[in-house]
Amino acid sequence: MGFADTPSYDIADDMDFKAYDITKQEALARAFENRPDLKAQETGEVTAQKSLELAARGDSPTLSAYAAYNFEGENFPLDEGWNFGMTMSIPLFDGHLVEYQTKEAAANLEEVKLATSSLRNDISLEIEEGYLSLIEYGESVEVSRLMVRQAEENLELALGRYQAGVGSPIEVTDATVALNDARRNYVQALYDYRMAEITLKSAMGENLP
Repeated sequence: MGFADTPSYDIADDMDFKAYDITKQEALARAFENRPDLKAQETGEVTAQKSLELAARGDSPTLSAYAAYNFEGENFPLDEGWNFGMTMSIPLFDGHLVEYQTKEAAANLEEVKLATSSLRNDISLEIEEGYLSLIEYGESVEVSRLMVRQAEENLELALGRYQAGVGSPIEVTDATVALNDARRNYVQALYDYRMAEITLKSAMGENLP
């Protein structure tokens, strides 16, 4: 393809249909558990909740303690002893700063919660669409595989009729073309199903190979 030092690779010629066994509820549960964007949003919601709690405690009294070991006096050796105590700070009026900060934190939390809910709805829709596509393309694979089988049988009949002298080359040619078309449709159906599976797994937040 024009690239130097291209790593070696093998092309897998796998025409067998392997259905992805999962229910819609399982897919949705995995998405809610694995999606990194949802995890980040939920972490932001926890942070916003903590910010609201801190803002609400802004006008609460605070109690602090201190202790120190001192040397003091005029003559040597100096006197030794502990100095310790406690202080309490009680805010009286802050110009409604804490009230405004609390309202702002509460509004921010509500906004984050709405964003989280919206994201969960979007993920649910992605899973719904992905799962329906998986089912639809799975049915297409089954139908196209049946068409291949029928086309193979029709070609065998056409060849048998031709060899028995009661068929025509045109009949054999038509049956051969129909079989090739059926096989091509089967390959396309397998590809569509595989892409639907990848899309669903991506919506579930799974690491793809």
